[in-house]
Amino acid sequence: MNISIRPLVLPVAALVFLGTSIFSSAADPAPDIPSRWKLADSNSITWEVANNPADKAAQGKRFNAQCASCHTDTIEMSGLQISPIITYGTYGLKDRAGLVLKRTIVWPLLRKSNPRPGARTHDHWAETFGKEVSPRFVVDGTEIKDENVLRFRHTQGTLVIESELGPKNEIALTRTISPSVDAPTYIEEYAFKNRSDRPVRLAATATPKTFTTDAKRGMFGSYGIAAVFGDIKETTLAPGDTVSSALFITGSKVSEVPTPTSPATPPASSESYLAARHAAVANWQNKLRLETPDPVLNTAFAFAKIRAAESIFKTAAGPLHSPGGN
Repeated sequence: MNISIRPLVLPVAALVFLGTSIFSSAADPAPDIPSRWKLADSNSITWEVANNPADKAAQGKRFNAQCASCHTDTIEMSGLQISPIITYGTYGLKDRAGLVLKRTIVWPLLRKSNPRPGARTHDHWAETFGKEVSPRFVVDGTEIKDENVLRFRHTQGTLVIESELGPKNEIALTRTISPSVDAPTYIEEYAFKNRSDRPVRLAATATPKTFTTDAKRGMFGSYGIAAVFGDIKETTLAPGDTVSSALFITGSKVSEVPTPTSPATPPASSESYLAARHAAVANWQNKLRLETPDPVLNTAFAFAKIRAAESIFKTAAGPLHSPGGN
C-alpha cells in the first residue's frame, strides 16, 4: 500500500512518533553542521566513523584530533518479553576509535514486588551490562585491548557495528545486535573474518555472568539472569575464512524450566533469532509504506513503524503497547 500525505502534515507526526534521536540531525540539522548519519537505502542508515565531517563541525573550536569521532547514541529495540536499551558510540584513542557499548536490558514481564497497592509501569526488572560480559580477543597470541570502529548501521531492525582488530587490523569484526522476537533473550552476534593474505590465529572468550535475584524483590519470586558468550577457543583462520559466535543475555522466573543460570549450557545459535527478527521487520515494512519526494522522511517513517510494531509486550492482561524509553 502506498500513501500520499501532504508534506506539511506528516513530518511532525512521523518524527514525534519515532521516539529516538537518530534522525534528529538528519531531518532538521542545525545550521552549518553536517549530519553524522547518512541514508544507505530506504530502510537503513549508516554512521561512517572515520573522517566524518559532523564530528569536527560539532566540536568547533574545541576540536581534538584524538577525539575526533567521540560520540554516543542510544536506541531501544523490543520483543514480546524483552526491551534492550543500547548505548553505543566511540571514544578517542591515539590512532583509532574505541568502542562504547552498554546494554541495559529490561524484562517487562519480570515484575518487582511493590509494597504499595497497584503495580507501577516501571516496576520491571532491568540490568545493565558493560565490558564485563564482552569477549576478550587474542590475535596471533596478542591480547587486543582496543578495536577500531569503522561504522554503525541500523538495518532490518538490528544494530550492526563493524570494526577491525589485530596488531595489523587483520580481523574484520561484525556485531549484529537484536532482541528476540518472542523470548526474553538479547542477542549479540560476533562474526570474525580474516581479511589478510596469511593464516591468523584467533581466540574470543568471556566470563559468564549469572545470578539469581532476591526473592523478596520479585513479584514472582527469584529471577535467573545470565549473560553467556559461546567461547571461541584458539583457531586458525585461513585468508578469507570466517568464524562466528554470540553473546546471549536472558532472564526468567526461577520457577520456570529451564532456568538460564547455568553457565555450562552453551548458547543456542544466533541464526534462528536473527532470522525471526528480520522476518518480523520485513513483514511490518511490507504492510505499509510511505512514498514522498523526501527520502529522509520516508526512512524516518519506516523506522517509526518498526518502533510502534515491536513494542507490544505479552503481559498477563494480554498484549500491551508500551514504547517506553529512557
